[in-house]
Amino acid sequence: MDRKHTDLVSATAALRDNLKASRSDSTHVAYARAWAAFTEFAGSDEIPADPGQVGLYLSSLGQSARPATVRLHAAAIAAAHKLRGVESPTAHPGVAAVIAGHLRIQGATQRQATGITATVFERITETAMTPRKTRGGRLETDEEARFRALVDVSLIGTMRDAMLRRSEAAALVWADITGAPDGTGRVTVRRSKTDQTGAGAVLFVGDAVFECLTSLRTITSGLPDESVFHMSESQIARRIAAAAASAGVEGRFSGHSPRIGMAQDLVAAGMSLPDLMVAGRWKSPTMPAHYTRGQEAGQGAVARYYSKAVH
Repeated sequence: MDRKHTDLVSATAALRDNLKASRSDSTHVAYARAWAAFTEFAGSDEIPADPGQVGLYLSSLGQSARPATVRLHAAAIAAAHKLRGVESPTAHPGVAAVIAGHLRIQGATQRQATGITATVFERITETAMTPRKTRGGRLETDEEARFRALVDVSLIGTMRDAMLRRSEAAALVWADITGAPDGTGRVTVRRSKTDQTGAGAVLFVGDAVFECLTSLRTITSGLPDESVFHMSESQIARRIAAAAASAGVEGRFSGHSPRIGMAQDLVAAGMSLPDLMVAGRWKSPTMPAHYTRGQEAGQGAVARYYSKAVH
């Protein structure tokens, strides 16, 4: 192998590594699954993929999948081609038309998770220590219920106050949690979905949440690793949904619910959209505006008109 060829192979490998590093681990997993699904459908992993096959795959996927899922699979196919320096078939006019047509038919609006607002969180906190049935059907002991409640309240409270994504909550270690002289806490997020360069962010948690975290740290100090919550992203989502269900709160709760709920509370308290974007570390106003549509409507011109008319 000559020197020129060796350099080319090395440069290609470096490019692939850099492209991989530009995305989060969870994105890699999602892309890998989506690419595997496409290659199984097409019966080949050849690149470049045939635009007709890609269009047919996305069209068949769109019969039952949400728009976000179709976009994810299209992005995964595009990423696989980008890694090899090849133009993606998703840029083909026919494929783009399939994606656009699906969005028009299904609608681009996704079902939004129910926010865990301060009111919902209070209800979860009040009922958290009530013993629940385990997966085996056994009722928790009082001690088990107290520990599970402490984890639930610490997790949801931290995700609300710091407006954490579930991937960020799953990645927290105790070295990321520090206290301030006034009894509040600080949470350091070292890398996030919108901060792939690892600049990090230091975020606020209130004194009540920090007190829960301190108690949790004391109880779990003997565990072998420094993870704060010892949960995967999917486990976090299930934990939040279970806590809300146990509290008797109706809604569609997910791993996004604490972040959405705090966003709604902030807007209801009069915070501006730029304030909200800074607090939630959003680069675009699209998602925070979507999450807080109801609160914005309650503060709009018509709402203010009726408020003045009453008073």
